[in-house]
Amino acid sequence: IYFDLPGVDKDSINLKVEKDILTLTGDCTKKPAEGFSCTREEMEYFGYRRSFNLNKTVDADKIAADYDNGALKVKLPKREEQKTKEIKISIS
Repeated sequence: IYFDLPGVDKDSINLKVEKDILTLTGDCTKKPAEGFSCTREEMEYFGYRRSFNLNKTVDADKIAADYDNGALKVKLPKREEQKTKEIKISIS
């Protein structure tokens, strides 16, 4: 799963799995430049929150995440018993 998280600091991102639900939260911290004052803002900054049902197909112990320059990539590997198995057919 790929997430675009502009304005979110890596340290404010939290991933957790509870009862087969993966939840991502992150806080936007907006810091104005030094000596800058704003008279009107067109956009408000909020945090992020998304939840996904893993349906017991994902091995929660092997979930991995990489964050780079505002983009978060979460890898959700399947459990071994959920992977497709190929069956060899012998011809007589």
